[in-house]
Amino acid sequence: MFVDLKPYLEKTKIYSKYITDPDFAPRDSFENVMAREEFNGAIYMVHMNIPASDRTDADRYHWRPGIWLREDIAEAIGVGPNDIKTQDDLYNTLKKIKAGNFTDINGNKIYPLGPRYWGGSWMATVVRNYDFGNGTRFDIDKDGKVKHVVETPYAFEQVKFYRKLVAEDLMFAEYFTINDVRSREQAARGSYAMMPWFGSGRGGEYGDIKDYVYIPIIMNNWKGEQVYYEKDKSAGNTWAISAKAKNPGEIVQFADFMASKEGKALWNYGIEGEQYVIRDGTYIFTESWKQFRDTNPDKVKDMVPSFWGGLLGSTWLNNRRDFGELWVGLASEPERNARNIYEMELGNPEYEYWDGFSAIAYISDYPDIEFRLKPVLDEYADIMVKAVYAKSDAEAKAIIDNYRDVLVKSGLRDYTAELEKIYKKAPNSIAFYIDATY
Repeated sequence: MFVDLKPYLEKTKIYSKYITDPDFAPRDSFENVMAREEFNGAIYMVHMNIPASDRTDADRYHWRPGIWLREDIAEAIGVGPNDIKTQDDLYNTLKKIKAGNFTDINGNKIYPLGPRYWGGSWMATVVRNYDFGNGTRFDIDKDGKVKHVVETPYAFEQVKFYRKLVAEDLMFAEYFTINDVRSREQAARGSYAMMPWFGSGRGGEYGDIKDYVYIPIIMNNWKGEQVYYEKDKSAGNTWAISAKAKNPGEIVQFADFMASKEGKALWNYGIEGEQYVIRDGTYIFTESWKQFRDTNPDKVKDMVPSFWGGLLGSTWLNNRRDFGELWVGLASEPERNARNIYEMELGNPEYEYWDGFSAIAYISDYPDIEFRLKPVLDEYADIMVKAVYAKSDAEAKAIIDNYRDVLVKSGLRDYTAELEKIYKKAPNSIAFYIDATY
């Protein structure tokens, strides 16, 4: 069906790095996509959008997970990005916001804590002090055992915190259930002082929000760390060559050119002197091109073919090294992008990087366990919300305990035993805490 690309990749300048540079392709790309065991040493497809091995922290653009606070309110109550570290800090801040009688764009009283911009959902980022296994819900407990969060006290602590917010009217009543359309409308009016996992606070540059900007808050995680866990390298999209192709080597050489600095310049920036100029090593779009681009968006793809160029050329990425800016267009419109850089650096956040597969991803390797356990694991968010609205703390705890028992009967301990084996054999092959979006 497809050509074995390995002998052709070995003869290239860029694509050969998939084979020769052990630090280039992330574990997921190499083991699960390109060099699967059943391929017997052949490579039939190439995983794309992978950063270069020489990328440093200064070459990264970081998204900011966690809670976001309306900047005008933050200034009014004297709170910065590093000031809300604990659940008590968050609770007291929400109380202060409620007492402050802040309003939205229409003069209506706001909600101290609102849902995600994209709609209601269970959000562990609000209870980050207790977010054992954020992103996977599995982690290594202090006793060295792999556990699901409901096997620890942290699940109930999460529920208790949310119950307190509900009891004291500190969060939007439809926090868990509001649909995305209504939530975006509320956010656009500034109806929420704080939102979990907003993604960016850059005002009019983000969705429907035109009148407000938000700042990210860095809370401690369950380990007491005030850091973000970010995937070291991600990848996406693949390409392959049909076995019927007459000259696969020429196709691979063309792809290698598209992945070179010269190729990337062509499909990212266009032609020097026409679409861009180079100033002190930085590629900057010309004023004439920016004007043409903004007034003729349907013609851009024919002159700067970023979409199809990226299909074959978007790999070994380091835009700062090659073109002097973190992302295409940053230096060309510094005022427009200033907010992005400001938010990325606000509070001097620290990062830890993970590779390998997330703990939950391995479940597909054990179909007998997956068949029994996965449907029950998928009920987690609904169970937690049900516990939040229980009549008493005792009932809430009983809901969590019952769910834990069902998980155990469905094969939870079988799965955690397999995860422990994987971790002991190769710790870097598995990631538990990943600062995900829930």
